[in-house]
Amino acid sequence: MVVTDPELLLTLPHREYRSGLYEVIKYALIADLQLFMFLERRMLALLRRDADALAWVIARCIRIKADVVARDEREGGLREILNFGHTLGHALEAATKYRRFRHGEAIAWGMIYATLLGVATDRFKEADATRFIRLIASVGPLPRLSGIRASQLRSILAGDKKSRGGKIRWVMPRRIGKVEWGVELPWTLVSRTFAALPPFAGTSN
Repeated sequence: MVVTDPELLLTLPHREYRSGLYEVIKYALIADLQLFMFLERRMLALLRRDADALAWVIARCIRIKADVVARDEREGGLREILNFGHTLGHALEAATKYRRFRHGEAIAWGMIYATLLGVATDRFKEADATRFIRLIASVGPLPRLSGIRASQLRSILAGDKKSRGGKIRWVMPRRIGKVEWGVELPWTLVSRTFAALPPFAGTSN
């Protein structure tokens, strides 16, 4: 969810504010190359809470969500793209009893993970994945994944609202601004990719 009240954004603690920016990046990856390029150029301004940059980004995100919801009013499939990064993100939150991650931080890890899955299955180009992960890193550090194992996430993932018959369905990137949904993958790949998540994150403050 993206906070849409500019005055509220100005009062958020910095970690909460950065958590919201990870969700903004989600909207760019799933539907808007122009927004993505804006974030690459103006992330420092956004981190300083520049009013003009914020207004442009908020309007863009609202437009994207409204368009997706309008095109899938009965939640027949397309609306699943709004959950990019949420499958693993929700599992990380549950596995750590909602004490380690802010919501956007968990979603950021989920997006990085889905990106690596995209590369591993030849859906997403490595150059685009590098560009995407670099943008996430530019927002700031993420809490570490230490102590979390893929095996303990499996049952949580199987219970995700997008799962069907216990089979996990992923939202996967195809290119910047385009994703697909409902992708089922073998657990061996899911587990192996989780173990390979990059160690760039530090401790959030």
